[in-house]
Amino acid sequence: MLKIETENKKLIWKLPEKESDQLFTHLSLQLIELTGGVAKCAAERTEDVPDLVPTGEKDKTTPRYKREQEPVETGKKYSGPLYIKCDHCGSEKGWVSKEPTKKHYCPDCGKVTVLKEENMHLLQQQCECGWSSKAMTNLAVDMADIKCPKCEYLIAVKWNANKGCYETIL
Repeated sequence: MLKIETENKKLIWKLPEKESDQLFTHLSLQLIELTGGVAKCAAERTEDVPDLVPTGEKDKTTPRYKREQEPVETGKKYSGPLYIKCDHCGSEKGWVSKEPTKKHYCPDCGKVTVLKEENMHLLQQQCECGWSSKAMTNLAVDMADIKCPKCEYLIAVKWNANKGCYETIL
């Protein structure tokens, strides 16, 4: 049985359950299309009521799950050459970020390191093969060895407190 009711009028169809469910779905979708999805439905869904679209199509007008809003990120984002040490496993990775980011996804442990402005420093690298770069890093040591991306030679860098950056030891 299918009932459609307004304040002044009532319409009742006596149909088998499966046919009434299909007709309900068809009429509901047409009403949503006609009103542009702005009509408010007073019907409540319960566990025993089948999905609005039983044919396998998804109803794109009504979200099934309420998506949680991600917190708004504040602070500086970094792009360009980055050399990041994972906060979780300690592995180090250098790459060029094309999009501004505040996060580093570690390829070794799969965890996220947040790039905090107070921990990021300039890293000036210069290799014997001629390759040189200025990158941002979260290293927090006095000295480090960084692999050259061109020839894989280890470049020794040292923290220069006067300049507030890491520099190649020549």
